[in-house]
Amino acid sequence: MRKIMRNVYYIRKSYKAMILFTVIVAIFLGSSSNSTAQDFHLSQYNAAPLYLNPAMTGMFSGSYRAHIHYRDQWRSVASPFTTAMVAFDMPWKKFGVGAMILNDRAGVGNYNVLNFNLAGAYDFAIDSAKQHHFSVGPQIGFIHKSVNMDKLLFQTQYTNSNSGGFDPGLPNGEITSNASIILPDLNLGVMYYYSNDRFVVNPFIGFSVFHITQPKQSFYENDSRLPRRYVFHLGTKINLTPLVQITPQMFVMNQVNANEKTISIEASYYLKSQDSWVFAGITYRSFEFKEFSTSDAFILLIGMKYSRFTGRISYDINTSSLTTVSNGRGGIELSLTYVASKVRIPKPSCPRL
Repeated sequence: MRKIMRNVYYIRKSYKAMILFTVIVAIFLGSSSNSTAQDFHLSQYNAAPLYLNPAMTGMFSGSYRAHIHYRDQWRSVASPFTTAMVAFDMPWKKFGVGAMILNDRAGVGNYNVLNFNLAGAYDFAIDSAKQHHFSVGPQIGFIHKSVNMDKLLFQTQYTNSNSGGFDPGLPNGEITSNASIILPDLNLGVMYYYSNDRFVVNPFIGFSVFHITQPKQSFYENDSRLPRRYVFHLGTKINLTPLVQITPQMFVMNQVNANEKTISIEASYYLKSQDSWVFAGITYRSFEFKEFSTSDAFILLIGMKYSRFTGRISYDINTSSLTTVSNGRGGIELSLTYVASKVRIPKPSCPRL
């Protein structure tokens, strides 16, 4: 009976902290709702903590963490859009430090965005048992954007000649100050999590803001600014038994008039004979832009945690109006994480992911 009452007490305490955090975030979002076009996204957002929330830097059990990530989408309908990422972070006392390199390439013009950020975070407990935690962390770095104008087609290059009506040798008529620019980048995140793997329910909730300074991003002389991107995520890890876990999660990303929402659930099972965890999940993603709203994709995921490695593979099944062209084919995504730890046997992943 005492154990049951203690569990009820901690559940109430955890969710009171989550409710308070949610109210603070809601107020902030309400005061900054002038948000438009999205940065590139990842379907396995929870596999890439430094891209999800700077406050998650170094928030894991181990001496260091290395991560690689790759996404390939829209190959069935256009020149593929590819995203590649490498990241490294480590805890240091109550701090976390790390770095992330992210490269995204889109379309026939080889529009490329290279993002490099140094990250830091500070973690502190708010109770004597050191189970209720808040963390806050910034990222600072730069974004390099470039495009190959020679691979793009422009209206001024179309003619009425007998040679087919198009002459790529004609000037494109575009006046750009530079087809390659570098922008400063500043991001900030906060997070609450409950860290007791022996407890049934381990909730977590986070909020982050990217491109805080809104740097000028135009290839032309006009004053076009990179809009801020807001990310809100929450969920809870539920330890049904020592062998079975489920993790429902929600993710919202907003940038100017574009809004992406996902709802997902992941189930994990411990294989004693293999000394490993296997898991599978499904995610539903929707997308809104101004007054336009659509179902975007269902995402299927499988993975395994063995020794110090965690590997994931997922596939987007397109459900938007583009499905008539794509036949439902969206994108494939792969990720691999290595956590150096003195403990080899896989343990239940904590809410810090």
